[in-house]
Amino acid sequence: MNTPSTRLGVGVDYLNAHEYPFDGGADGLLRRLRTRLSHAQLITLADAAEITHVREVLDGVPSVQHLVGVDPVRHEGPNLERFDKQNEHSRLLDAAWHYEDLGYWYIGPYNAPAFMPPLLERDVAEHTARNIRELNRRSEVLFMPENPSCTFTAGTLSLGEFFTRVVDLADCPMVLDLSHLYSYALLWQQDPFEVLQTFPVERVWELHVAGGVVDPSEPRRYLDNHIDEVRPIVLRLLEAAVESMPQLRAITFETSADASPEVLLQDFDRIERVLDDCDFQPRVAV
Repeated sequence: MNTPSTRLGVGVDYLNAHEYPFDGGADGLLRRLRTRLSHAQLITLADAAEITHVREVLDGVPSVQHLVGVDPVRHEGPNLERFDKQNEHSRLLDAAWHYEDLGYWYIGPYNAPAFMPPLLERDVAEHTARNIRELNRRSEVLFMPENPSCTFTAGTLSLGEFFTRVVDLADCPMVLDLSHLYSYALLWQQDPFEVLQTFPVERVWELHVAGGVVDPSEPRRYLDNHIDEVRPIVLRLLEAAVESMPQLRAITFETSADASPEVLLQDFDRIERVLDDCDFQPRVAV
């Protein structure tokens, strides 16, 4: 009998836990993949009781947490109330690290119509880096920034230049989402492999891969929906990224409750085969 690979982690959103198309919902997905997981990425956990339950489901599989609504980019500074609550969840999870996409969730007191990428300017990068330093001063769990999905961008820096400046000034690693990177490259009609090398590849600790589709009415808009199949170009980017990132510790396949079980499990297999070919060795530890 072959030993499971355990090179790949899976991301699960517990806001819609009961809607995952598996017996037991999100719990069922984690149980089905548990012996093959390097880690689990968890998002929108409700409370300490749910965290205790999820830890029992994982049965020793390491975890990381994707934060929501902390907003290290916003002018007023990060939402420390949200951060402290989710930071406590990370502590209870014994999470190896946690992170959030950089961008805008709110415009003043109002919800943004959609999550928006940051203004790509030097002063915004410097402001964001100061906020990330503050988050890491408040927590024993390492906070890292993640690049956002991009249906538009504004500013004088490229996305890679912006993140290089942020992580250098914050002196922290980062999470690089390859599907988000592809959305930026498609938007600007650039070679995604060249865009990859504009990021601080030596500081990337975790990679994200997810399914998506190009908008049929707008060929420069990539919809990072976590529902459709992972595009072949993203899998090729994954192979190139693994080979260029000396500090890489984890790779996460992000999922949605709206994905069909067939597509979800087939994509997990496809990503796992790429990592087997690369002989990627995860290092997820507290």
